[in-house]
Amino acid sequence: MDFKLNHLQKEVKCEEVGIPDLPALKFGHLEDGTLVFNASEYISQNDVDVDYRIFSRAMRFWIEQIAKGYGISTASMFFANPDGTELYHETLTYIFLMYIDPGMVSYFNDIIDDVMTNGMAFSDSFVMELASTRLPEDLIKTMAKNGTRKNSGI
Repeated sequence: MDFKLNHLQKEVKCEEVGIPDLPALKFGHLEDGTLVFNASEYISQNDVDVDYRIFSRAMRFWIEQIAKGYGISTASMFFANPDGTELYHETLTYIFLMYIDPGMVSYFNDIIDDVMTNGMAFSDSFVMELASTRLPEDLIKTMAKNGTRKNSGI
């Protein structure tokens, strides 16, 4: 049996970038304040043929575990705007990203490994932002051109 798809009466606009490394994934809020992301838009931008039924059937175990862990009913995780645009509860963000782009599994695994071994991790965009505020522009260009710190003379 499929998870419930909640049909909204009013359109929810998802215009907020919640993850700087993934600006195409846009978030918005339901009337009750629940944070959701626009799955339909992200799917179309990544040129994959998936909808909430395909995703939820493939990821059923993980969706149920997330719902249980956060104390959220699975009946309140999938939504549809009046135009049919599908919105998913924000707790599904990372399993959704891994499902749409399986290469993200390795990236997330590396991030988790950094946290577990070093006590912290930073996204690529955060590291670039931090570097851009502290390093001279010519050094950043040299590093980008050479591809590594080792080759840039640091």
